[in-house]
Amino acid sequence: MVKGFWPTSLEEAIKIYAEEDCVLYAGGTDLMVMGNTELSYLYLQGIKELKQIKVSKDSIFIGSMVTFSEAMANEAIPLPLRQAAASVASPAIRNAGTLGGNIANASDKADTVPVEFALDAKIHLVSLAGERVVDIDKFHIGSKKLAIKPGEIITGITIPISGREKYYFCKIGGRNSMAISYVTF
Repeated sequence: MVKGFWPTSLEEAIKIYAEEDCVLYAGGTDLMVMGNTELSYLYLQGIKELKQIKVSKDSIFIGSMVTFSEAMANEAIPLPLRQAAASVASPAIRNAGTLGGNIANASDKADTVPVEFALDAKIHLVSLAGERVVDIDKFHIGSKKLAIKPGEIITGITIPISGREKYYFCKIGGRNSMAISYVTF
């Protein structure tokens, strides 16, 4: 039987994650296919703080629970990141899958992560020990390898605003839709 926790605030999620042996569950698009009923899950969907998009003078902050569909629809988000979000699987996956989950999965085939590298994104993390911000190239250190500390939750991504207009996104896969990328540039 699957055991789950449904926090309604980030503070509650941090406490549960520190105390329980559980797996973070964002959109669940990768976890669903695993079908492991022995795990406990910490469902993040009810945490409003993780769904925020904030634009400041120098940057944009995108909460980790912003879905691909929400990213595609928000013109404040850089065009190449919106294009990468649009290239993800099917509408059902884009409606459930999240930008934070795409980072946390640490797949070398993630659709949005190469764009976040190109845009010099910074990853925001929080745990009982406090908050920290890490450059994406120091955080995503290899296929299925992240520089994440025990108990940390990805809360969002910050992307600088300047220079965003000089990017181009292209994904090449085995077919035009619902394909894992061969290469993304």
